Amino acid sequence: MVDDDERRWRHFNPEIPKRSGKISDLEKFDATFFGVHFKQAHTMDPQTRILIETAYEAVIDSGINPKSLRGSKTGVYVGSCISESEKTWFYEKVSSGGFGITGCSRAMMANRISYSLGLEGPSFLLDTACSSSMYALDNAFSAIRNGEIDAAIIGGSNLLLHPFVTLQFARLGVLAQDGFCRPFDKDASGYTRSETINCLFLQRKRDAKRVYASVIYSKTNCDGYKPEGITYPSGKVQEKLLDEFYKEIEVTPNDLGYLEAHSTGTVVGDPEECKAIDNVLCSQRQEPLLVGSVKSNVGHSEAASGICSLVKACFAFETGFIAPNINFTEVKSVIAPLAEGRLIVVKDVTPLPKPCIGINSFGFGGANAHALLKAYPKAKANFGLPEDDIPRILTWAGRTEEAVNEIFNAVEKKPLDAEFIGLLQNIQESDVSGMVFRGYAIFGKQGEAPAKALVRDVQHYTGLQRPIVWVYSGMGSQWPEMGASLMVIPRFRESIEICHQTLKPKGVDLIHILTSNDPTIYQNILHSFVGIAAVQIGLTDVLRSLNLEPDFIIGHSVGELGCAYADGGLTPQQMILAAYYRGRVSVDVEKIRGSMAAVGIGYKSILHMLPESIEVACHNGPDSCTISGPVDDVTRFVDELKAKSIFAKEVPCSNIAYHSKYIAHMGPPLLQYMMETVPNPKMRTDKWLSTSVPKSDWDQAERKLCSAQYHTNNLLSSVLFEETFALLPKNALTIEIAPHGLLGAILKRSMPSGVHIPLTNRGNKNNALFFLSALGKTHQNGLMVPVSNLYGKIDFPVSRATPSISSLIRWDHSEDWFVTKYENMKTKSSGERIFPVNLASDNEEFMSGHVIDGKILVPATSYLQYVWETFSLMYHGPSYMDVPVEFEDVRFLRATNMSVNGDVELNVMIHYGTGHFEGTWGSLRHLKLPKSDKPMTRLDHIYGNVIQRGDLSTLRWFEGPLNPQDCMIKIAYSSLNFRDVMLATGRLAVELYGSSRIDQNCVLGFEYSGINTVTGRRIMSMVVKGGVASYVEKPSKLIWDIPDHWSLKEAATVPVVYITVYYAFFMASDIRKGKSILIHAGTGGIGLAAIRVALAYNLEVFTTCSTPQKKQFLLDTFPQLKESNIGNSRDTSFELMIQRETDGNGVDFVLNSLSEDKLLASVRCLGKSGHFLEIGKFDMANDSKLGMGCFLKEITFHAVLADSLLVAPEEDIWHLKSLIDADISKGIIQPLPVQVFPAHEIEQAFRHLIGGKHIGKVVIQVRDTPENPATLPVRVMSQIYFKPNLSYVIPGGLGGFGMELADWMALRGARKLILSSSRGITKDYQSYRIALWKTYGCEVVINTADISTIEGCQKLLSEASKLGPVGGIFNLAVMLRDAIFSNQSLDQFVESFAPKAVATKHLDTLSRVFCPELEHFVVFSSVSCGRGNAGQTNYGMANSIMERIIECRHRDGLPGKAIQWGAVGEVGLVADMAEDKIDMEIGGTLQQRIASCLQELDYLLSAESPIVASMVVAEKRSGRSGNESIIDAVMNIMGIRDLKSVSLGTTLSEMGMDSLMAVEIKQTLERDFELVLSPQDLRSLTFQKLQEFVEAKEGENTDDIKMIFASDSNLLGMDLLLRNLGDEAHCDQVMIPLNTSAAPSKQSFPPNIIIPGLEGTAGQAWYHIGSNLQSRAVVLQLHQFASLETVQEIAEQSLEFWYKPHMTREEAVMLLRTAQVGTFLIRNSTTYRDSYGLVLRVAKAPPSIPSTSGNGDELVRHFLLEPTNRGIRLKGCANEPIFTSLSAFVYQHSINSLALPCTLVIPYQDLLLNSPDNELMSRQKQILVQGAACNVLYLYQCDTESLTGLEAVRKSVHQMYLDAKYSLPIEVHLKISQEGITLTDNTRKTFFRRHYPAQNISHFSMDPNQRFWSVNATDEGLQRSVNKSIFAFVARPLTGTKDNQCHIFCDLASSQPASAIVSFANKVLPLSKSSCKML
Repeated sequence: MVDDDERRWRHFNPEIPKRSGKISDLEKFDATFFGVHFKQAHTMDPQTRILIETAYEAVIDSGINPKSLRGSKTGVYVGSCISESEKTWFYEKVSSGGFGITGCSRAMMANRISYSLGLEGPSFLLDTACSSSMYALDNAFSAIRNGEIDAAIIGGSNLLLHPFVTLQFARLGVLAQDGFCRPFDKDASGYTRSETINCLFLQRKRDAKRVYASVIYSKTNCDGYKPEGITYPSGKVQEKLLDEFYKEIEVTPNDLGYLEAHSTGTVVGDPEECKAIDNVLCSQRQEPLLVGSVKSNVGHSEAASGICSLVKACFAFETGFIAPNINFTEVKSVIAPLAEGRLIVVKDVTPLPKPCIGINSFGFGGANAHALLKAYPKAKANFGLPEDDIPRILTWAGRTEEAVNEIFNAVEKKPLDAEFIGLLQNIQESDVSGMVFRGYAIFGKQGEAPAKALVRDVQHYTGLQRPIVWVYSGMGSQWPEMGASLMVIPRFRESIEICHQTLKPKGVDLIHILTSNDPTIYQNILHSFVGIAAVQIGLTDVLRSLNLEPDFIIGHSVGELGCAYADGGLTPQQMILAAYYRGRVSVDVEKIRGSMAAVGIGYKSILHMLPESIEVACHNGPDSCTISGPVDDVTRFVDELKAKSIFAKEVPCSNIAYHSKYIAHMGPPLLQYMMETVPNPKMRTDKWLSTSVPKSDWDQAERKLCSAQYHTNNLLSSVLFEETFALLPKNALTIEIAPHGLLGAILKRSMPSGVHIPLTNRGNKNNALFFLSALGKTHQNGLMVPVSNLYGKIDFPVSRATPSISSLIRWDHSEDWFVTKYENMKTKSSGERIFPVNLASDNEEFMSGHVIDGKILVPATSYLQYVWETFSLMYHGPSYMDVPVEFEDVRFLRATNMSVNGDVELNVMIHYGTGHFEGTWGSLRHLKLPKSDKPMTRLDHIYGNVIQRGDLSTLRWFEGPLNPQDCMIKIAYSSLNFRDVMLATGRLAVELYGSSRIDQNCVLGFEYSGINTVTGRRIMSMVVKGGVASYVEKPSKLIWDIPDHWSLKEAATVPVVYITVYYAFFMASDIRKGKSILIHAGTGGIGLAAIRVALAYNLEVFTTCSTPQKKQFLLDTFPQLKESNIGNSRDTSFELMIQRETDGNGVDFVLNSLSEDKLLASVRCLGKSGHFLEIGKFDMANDSKLGMGCFLKEITFHAVLADSLLVAPEEDIWHLKSLIDADISKGIIQPLPVQVFPAHEIEQAFRHLIGGKHIGKVVIQVRDTPENPATLPVRVMSQIYFKPNLSYVIPGGLGGFGMELADWMALRGARKLILSSSRGITKDYQSYRIALWKTYGCEVVINTADISTIEGCQKLLSEASKLGPVGGIFNLAVMLRDAIFSNQSLDQFVESFAPKAVATKHLDTLSRVFCPELEHFVVFSSVSCGRGNAGQTNYGMANSIMERIIECRHRDGLPGKAIQWGAVGEVGLVADMAEDKIDMEIGGTLQQRIASCLQELDYLLSAESPIVASMVVAEKRSGRSGNESIIDAVMNIMGIRDLKSVSLGTTLSEMGMDSLMAVEIKQTLERDFELVLSPQDLRSLTFQKLQEFVEAKEGENTDDIKMIFASDSNLLGMDLLLRNLGDEAHCDQVMIPLNTSAAPSKQSFPPNIIIPGLEGTAGQAWYHIGSNLQSRAVVLQLHQFASLETVQEIAEQSLEFWYKPHMTREEAVMLLRTAQVGTFLIRNSTTYRDSYGLVLRVAKAPPSIPSTSGNGDELVRHFLLEPTNRGIRLKGCANEPIFTSLSAFVYQHSINSLALPCTLVIPYQDLLLNSPDNELMSRQKQILVQGAACNVLYLYQCDTESLTGLEAVRKSVHQMYLDAKYSLPIEVHLKISQEGITLTDNTRKTFFRRHYPAQNISHFSMDPNQRFWSVNATDEGLQRSVNKSIFAFVARPLTGTKDNQCHIFCDLASSQPASAIVSFANKVLPLSKSSCKML
């Protein structure tokens, strides 16, 4: 309690004592429960927060539910001095909402308790320094005595949050420097400050459930003036207080057993207090007075110290012992009463001699208080064990599951204490909202041993209040001893006794029937009836004793007797007699031998299957019924049902066919008995739902009575349980009241969303326990059950030593709230702080106004402020405003975007000493792995290759797979050839040089010179591949010893060129037979060699080269060459040279290495029978075409592939070698000119060769000297290789990444692979890859052992060891169980841990023992571990555990590597979720392609660090500046850096615009450039259109802008609808199955059939709907029209559809009048512009609509529709709903939904009533009148600003009025309510309703004297509202009706619809017209 830890502040000042008393969890508070807003909770003083919870706990501890105090006269009195949070929230962090005032005002400490608990007594805070809480007690005591209040909460509070307060006390001289408080001791030097928050609950004794102590009296006074000073205690005034105190009461000082002194150990205070006690109290005593001070134990808690003293006194009363005064060794000799023994300090645990304790408390300002407490005398007897043996049920509701279990655990720790249980039960008798976990426990008495929980359960409670249904079962629920164990429940036994006495005169022993274990007892049907009835009576009475009442009652068969009793229709005596007589007639009356059987199908299903002799007795449920009939017939039918696999079973019924015609003769005797039993029947209440009377008969008078007739009918009629049960609420709580829960299964199936609780269970020997458990379950489901009523009354208050409850209360402390924390001059901060920025918080709310380019950005000054704050904390403390700083060299690297609801975390890092700081966003730092780029000599095998084919900049040296010890050749020089360039640049496929991928890595280089390490001889050779390397494993056949006079450098130039030349010249053909040859690329290696050989064999040589310098080189090197014979190799001009120099005859041979057009020109250079020797591979590899015409000259084409010689027959090779050997010796073969590059310049060597500027050969020098074992210094990329003799274990190896890893390992040498997967092979692809690896020589084993167990891992490693010693373990296994943390469960963590954390731990342990040759122990982790990921807490933690295991292995010197992967694309989990969108950004990272992952593996596995990571960080796009053009903006989003790199006419879609880019582009164009494009326009957008937009914008040409973005094919009307809805590709099929989400188990079920709307076919809308359906579905299509292409064709083929372009309205009306019922007519008109008309003819009018003469049976309805981007709606009606399909529209506007018979909607363009053409006006007037007569409602759209349309309407209405032959009353009734506006006609029939928000129409009122609405608004306001586009409905009534009327209503798309009605009506028909009644 009191210690020197630094929780509050660090020990920075020697004046401040290090020791203090501190309480924990200041940041915790259950804000939700107490209804405190989260902003308020943060700003609330922690004293207030904790006080609220403590006060609640104090009330609960008294055995009272705090809810019962709500509204009571309960006062709250809190003593407190200092709120150290005030400084923060008043002066430093001023809250925007003023929450600081309400949170930290000390008055709120009391007021907030009153507010939270609803207390209405006085509520205030008292501050009298150290006596504050005793003054609080005194005020409360006085208020109760005065009758002002009935109870009080007394609190005290003291927190130490700021060291300066303690410093002040220290300087005041009252604190002990060593931090030890020693009251009365000779070494006392002051006190220790301490924190306390405490509460007492003070009641009148008559109300108390528990008493710790009684307050006898309390009194206070004040020192007044003292010459020594205000803080000096006045002993005289203290004496006066004590003297007056004991004179005012009947208790004398001699009655005191102990005095709890204020003593704090101060130099002045202790002597003064002891002297006053001695003078007043000791002087009136015969024995010394025991004294002590609680400050020695807990420190001085100042304002709260008084309650600490009171608590210590209560402990003494409870236990009978006084707690010792510690830190006491010897009395202070200057204090005479102590030294002389009149006061004795209690230094050990001491018995309390007398039951009274006095308590002193003095404030340092002179406020003195004294109180006297008396012990409660009632002692605990026999541990409080109950006198009966009934188990105690305790129900409890708490904030968390732990809160409930804590209570139950406490009960189990002590003997079963009936008083303790009674207190707890009393608390729970009222429901408290917010207690969201409910549980129950049933405890058995174990004597003096701790109680045992027989049953306990805790569940979350949703708060759903379910209707309660009592269900009374019937026959079949009986069983022997069914009432025996229930007899221990007193109320049950009383009920049974009543029934027993009722039946006793009948000779029936009911108690024997209920308790007998005789299995034949219920073979007597009478016993069954009375037994079931008695149990139901008893259980009903017990429920009623618990104040439980049902909302509904329902019974099954005889169970309706129970309903009658529960409903109050029968007394217990009547019910038991009714059951008796039912049994009596069953036994006495003669009847056929019948049987009954339960069947597993419903009444409706079995009805058509029944034989005539059998009836359905009981309709139990949809899949259950009971049949009744003659025994033989029933038996036979049961067998038939079983044969059909239908459940059927005969049930015991004493061979009586109940509820059937076979017992009809039992009715009269039963009726007679029942009339005697129930002479005066009562009415049944609405709660009782009958199952023996059909619902249609419920209202019959005789059926409403609980009568003899009713119950006789019950016996004879079928049980309609299924039908009646279906009427109950679907979420009901059903309680089954019977000897056994017989109907449980039926109830659950019939009401799946309900809760079903049986009270008893068949065969249960302890049904009392089962019953109590059922009560507990009702509590868990929302019922408040006063379970204390089951037991004897507790005599409150409870005895002393009854366990306290307050310490058992647990809150929901999942949230942490703000606590002000002092940070002193030198903080522990490393200069790093995290600043969370949230626009929803008070502090950062202002930033939402900092908007630049439409984005909310963190202001630049805010960054500097955060740095300033951090700097201040490092060096000066928290008040950064007082610390002057100067910023230099500030660079803002990027802006930080913020969303309105999102969080951003800013990291500030300041370096100590330098003051340098860093504007990071996010909290993670991943350090880049150090790469060793220093060139070093190498002794191992290395080879050259490109990382990325086609990119020469990626040329590197790689660590190779060969062991130098096993290699015979050590390379000195590697020669490059053009083939190497072709391979490196990707122009030649590596597949040509490796039959499998294993052979395709090391392919560069196929000649070298070096040393044979076996013989030591210098050699030169040609190899298949791998010549650009440090070693070659074995020599090839094409190998020569180097002549002595050649150097190794020279020798490296010879093999390939001369092998190629000699192969071409003497094996592919024979140049000796010819006279001339064309040799291309004469200065190249092969060119030089070929020229030399050709000249030696006397051929005339023609050649080509690319530069004059090279030409000169040739002339210098070969004097025999003619200059005229040298052409250009860069074009085809050499062809003319050959024709010229050979007189058109051509050459005999062409040695070609050129390609494409130069190759074709070379072919043309051949003479008759010439030979073309092709040594280039490009055209052959590309399958280039060679025309056949050239072969007319009988030429021969030879493909010269010298590398094929490596696999040629031995004789061919020896022939070639002999030719070369001979010409070497003759001197014909000479080394070529050479350009040497050192090994580290490998890229330059390749580029030099590509440049074509070289002459001769390019070679790479690998070693300085051939003897040197080391290479020249090079940078080498490390590569991992695996040993073929070792086995490699890969858990998760069959997953996406696992398969790729295994493949990579196979390519790197692994030959024994063990893939671990719990499911084994599940995909064909897996089998394919395994088969492929086997072709590489791999052995692959699939292991399915459970690696989450140690046994499974052992089995895995054991199986691997059989293949070979385990060389590597790679754990890739994963199990995702994602959910946000609040929704995570233990099971989800366990499942996620199993393959990762658990398996890795097992494999680590086992591999240390069983895998001595282990080289790799690798786990694949995730960045979700390193940086977190919402929803993956369990996954991240599992990875973290694996990483810690790896670190442990690393420390132990064992192999271990954890790789944190980012999102991996193409394969695996992320790839599956991303649906192949490889460029989708995930958490700031892009998906890393699998090839990249494998490429990085070498680097990662070679790194020193045990934890490494690999991820692809998404490119940070630079933010847009305000003047950025629209083209720049789109380029930026698309990632295009240079507009020149794209075609301006290419659409963005073709450039790779994905859906995410499209959204961003759309938003940017709309937000920043006011350009709104449809998705279709966006897809076809090009940069050319954007450029045209810029030009049009600059010219302010809006028409051009519209034209630029007009779609090439804008679909309108029906075409647009069909494109969106119809799928014409499959419209020829009758049925289209939809891809639904149906489970596999539902695939065999019949499908739902969907009939589409007018579109007639399936389409995207249906496909989308189908994907969300949980069952099979097919679309039935209108396939007979599939081949038709136009609406007209469809109309011609069907009588039901009509179409005519530009049909007039008159034609449409006439057509529909003559057409048959059910006709659709589609009508289109160009005048409708962007809309289309649908004229729909429907069937007969409803009876409610009067018919017209002629065509009254048929109704015509016309709609004008317009398409929107979300669907279709009535044109121009912005307030009308939008429909996604024609089907939905037609359905919504079906005839039944309209009050008016029909409607036609017409746009204003079609009515030109303001036309000067009189004939047209007349015709249109006629249409208007005729239309009205035909029951047509017209819509005109009017522009009231011009009043043209309005004038037209007025004219037409006026004309209608003039044309009428009688007055036309115009009347409408307008009702404005909360729901909106309703128009009715004069019969009050509603014909129009429109919903508007009530606030828009509240300013209209009705004048009762006139029938119109007046508007409380100015004329100007009315005029403004009218000057809008409005819609006017004008209708003429049905012809021949009694009253003709015209309805006018105008719907305004504004906030003032009603005003528009009035003003519009005024303008159309002025109200002044006396002939019209209007509005």
